[in-house]
Amino acid sequence: MKLRKTLRTLALLSLTVLSFGTSFDARAYGNTAVLKSILKECYSGAAIPSTEENPTVNGHALSDEETQNVRWIGRCVLPFLSGTKPEKAEMLAKATWWALREGNLGLTGAKIHRYSICHGRDDRDHVKSKFPLYVCPTDTWQVGMASGQAMVYDEKTYSAKVHDVIENLDPKLDEKDLLAWTAELAGAIPGSNIHTSIIHSKGRLKRSWLARNPLVGFAVIGKAAVEQQCYIQKRDWCFKGSYPEAKNYSGSKKGMIKAVGDLENYFLGH
Repeated sequence: MKLRKTLRTLALLSLTVLSFGTSFDARAYGNTAVLKSILKECYSGAAIPSTEENPTVNGHALSDEETQNVRWIGRCVLPFLSGTKPEKAEMLAKATWWALREGNLGLTGAKIHRYSICHGRDDRDHVKSKFPLYVCPTDTWQVGMASGQAMVYDEKTYSAKVHDVIENLDPKLDEKDLLAWTAELAGAIPGSNIHTSIIHSKGRLKRSWLARNPLVGFAVIGKAAVEQQCYIQKRDWCFKGSYPEAKNYSGSKKGMIKAVGDLENYFLGH
């Protein structure tokens, strides 16, 4: 009995290794080298070393994990967006504020890029970060570093933002290059089942992985979500929340504006 159980365990482990590490499409995606040469140290998603003190947002000092992520956003997202630096800092501050108040910037490494929470038809939240090919059956699906609701935006919105990002990086790149980078940020091994499936994903799954791309996700969230829903429509969820991050970084429209202003000043100074 013990032997059978051991063999079954080994078989399951083999399937796990196969799905994440075995190559069935070993061909490296064509423009990976081009994107790596542009993004440099940002391609890996590794923390950016610094001796600076943790910044303060709305009167609250960021945790080490939050600081690490805000620093990475400033170094690895801001420079690659289109627009003037003040325009980029304002938009990115709004998007970063949202991720901060949602509590997502407390995650680090691949975990933050794999982040996936689906509010199911049973009216409960289901964490699906360990299942990269999972497709949420509802439109309330929060993903990625930007912590955005991926299904709120249609294919046209994502296509326009992808085009904008590519034009700003290198016209030789395409959507699949961005998806390949996002998959690697999330810990998928190049050439593995998972990595290849993300690159060639379609429909809702593809939209969720484009939303997880930092350059696409933050740009979409900053303009289409925070500006529209929080600044113009003044939706309740922008200011309310019983969890610590929501209280610290929003809690009121005044708190939101102060937090966004602090983040904007941080990005302008870096």
